Amino acid sequence: MEKRGNNSSKAGKQALFSWKISIFLGGVGFAAFRWLFPLFFNRTPLMSALGRATASISWLILLVFSFIALISYLRHPQDDEQEPDLLASLVASGELPVSFLMQGTDKGSSDESRVKQKTKRDDQPPPLVNEWSLDAIRLLEWKRFERLCAEYYEMIGFKSKKTVTVPDGRIAMKLFKVEPDHPLAIIQCHAWSNPVGVSRVHELLKAMVHQKVRRCILITTGSYTKDALEFGKNKPIQLIDGEFFIKKVTELPVEKHQSLLKRAFEGDYMTPTCPSCGIRMVSRAASRGIFWGCANYPRCTNTLPARSVST
Repeated sequence: MEKRGNNSSKAGKQALFSWKISIFLGGVGFAAFRWLFPLFFNRTPLMSALGRATASISWLILLVFSFIALISYLRHPQDDEQEPDLLASLVASGELPVSFLMQGTDKGSSDESRVKQKTKRDDQPPPLVNEWSLDAIRLLEWKRFERLCAEYYEMIGFKSKKTVTVPDGRIAMKLFKVEPDHPLAIIQCHAWSNPVGVSRVHELLKAMVHQKVRRCILITTGSYTKDALEFGKNKPIQLIDGEFFIKKVTELPVEKHQSLLKRAFEGDYMTPTCPSCGIRMVSRAASRGIFWGCANYPRCTNTLPARSVST
C-alpha cells in the first residue's frame, strides 16, 4: 500500500508540472491579473492603483508559467503517452475491468486520445518443433492442447466428443468406446506451466459423479502438487502430467506420433483462442505486463492472463 501511495504522489507531481497544465495556468493567471483584477479593484483611487499594479505583473505571471511549461516539456515530453500504459497495466493487474480500457473509443477522437488501447500482434512465426518435448507442448495454447489430447485418444481406439470450449478447467471432452450414449470417462485439459492443485482434482471427481461416469482423466502440460497426487490415490481418476503425456504419445507407432506432432505444431499454435468467438486473441501490452483480449471487443469481453507464450 505504501508503494502505491508513493506512485500516486509521484504521478500527482508530474501532472502538476505538466507543460499543458502550466500553459493553461499561465493563461488564466495572465487574464486574471491583466483584466479581471483591475476591473474588480476599480472602485476607489487606492484600489485603482492596486489594480494597475496587478495588471503590470500579468506579463511576469505569463512568463513564469511559460518557463515552467518549457522545462516540463523538455524533461517529460512523453507524459501524455504514459496514461494509456497506466490504464492498461491496471487492467492487466485486475484493478480495473477490461471494459474501462476501451471506454469511450466510439465517442469521438477526444475520447480516443484520452484512453488509448495499446495492442500488438507477434508477426514472427512460432518456433519450428521437430520432436516431442516438455518445452514443446508447453508452447501450445489451450485449445490446441485440447485438440491434441482428443486426437491421441482417438488414435488408441476411443471416440471423443467435445463438450465445452473454455480454458478454465471444465470438462473438455467425453470418451466413448462401444456405446455412443454411455461415456467411459470425462477429461479435463490444462495447458498450464504451474502445478495443478487438489481443488481441480476434487472438482473433476464431483463432475464425474454428476455425469454418471466411472472414470475421469486430468491432463496438464505441467505437474501436480503433492496434495493433489495424494488426494487422487485410490480414486477413479488418472492424473497425467506433461512428461507422462509425452511418454504415452511417443509410445505410439512412429507414423502416428509424427502425424500428431505435425498437426499439433502447424500454423500459429501459440496465440490463445477466444473461448466464445473461436478466433485468435490479441496481446495487449501494458507497462507492467501483458494480457490477452478478444479481437472482437467490445462485443466480446473475454480476457486471458498472459504467460510467456500461451495461456
